[in-house]
Amino acid sequence: MPVAVGVYLFLHAGDRGDRVRFTLYRPSAAEFYLDRSLERGDSLDYSHVATDVVAFGGPGDTGLACAQSDPAVPGRLRTFARGAWFMKSGKSRPQGGDFSLGVAGDLPFCADFDGDGLSDSGVFHDGTWFIKTKRDDTAPDLRFWFGAPGDRPVVLNVQGAGNATDRRNLVYGVYRRGMWYLDTRGTGQVEVGHVFGGLPQDIPLLIPRWSRDPAATPAYSLAIFRDGVWYLKLDPDGVQTLSFSFGAAGDLPGFVR
Repeated sequence: MPVAVGVYLFLHAGDRGDRVRFTLYRPSAAEFYLDRSLERGDSLDYSHVATDVVAFGGPGDTGLACAQSDPAVPGRLRTFARGAWFMKSGKSRPQGGDFSLGVAGDLPFCADFDGDGLSDSGVFHDGTWFIKTKRDDTAPDLRFWFGAPGDRPVVLNVQGAGNATDRRNLVYGVYRRGMWYLDTRGTGQVEVGHVFGGLPQDIPLLIPRWSRDPAATPAYSLAIFRDGVWYLKLDPDGVQTLSFSFGAAGDLPGFVR
């Protein structure tokens, strides 16, 4: 199996500021694959291969890599399988998961919703968002509606976005057949719309703005993963796009800082 295929995560213990690693998870192999670390705005014109491969989870899991995470959890990796979340791998993997959140068919995600610097776990279920900000096996403590059945959730921590209460420094929304509907103010309403993608196999991601200019707005770019090829729309309201190959059909894309 070529190492250029694969995963959804991040290994470093501290946030890297403007550095980003594109990642993949391969459910059939239960492995994460990480590209090299890049400065935002760096050229993407190089041969993308996995510089790190991490065995994690179990066959069929959905793998996630999170930009913020509990320092006590090495690697910042987690997986989701039919409502069970796993924060550990290998011999330490508990049979029933580290905690439960969601059910089979839910779409998992992770981001820091409450502003404590740690990545929270959540699931999207037919337009309802369930987030667990506590570090124990209690029920989700944040719930809101945004989107509809069949949508895919997208979320990114962005300084100054959100509502400064339960959705702090956060842009979130849904992707629906090439349309991106985003809430940038934490009101539960569509504040911004974009058009990008649209094929049935497309997997959407919000990523940090791919620009050398730290003041560039919006502070995010749009990304689509399609059968092993990444497509980036640098300015969500512009026309310029970049693309590169990294992964294969069936992989789950992501990034870590």
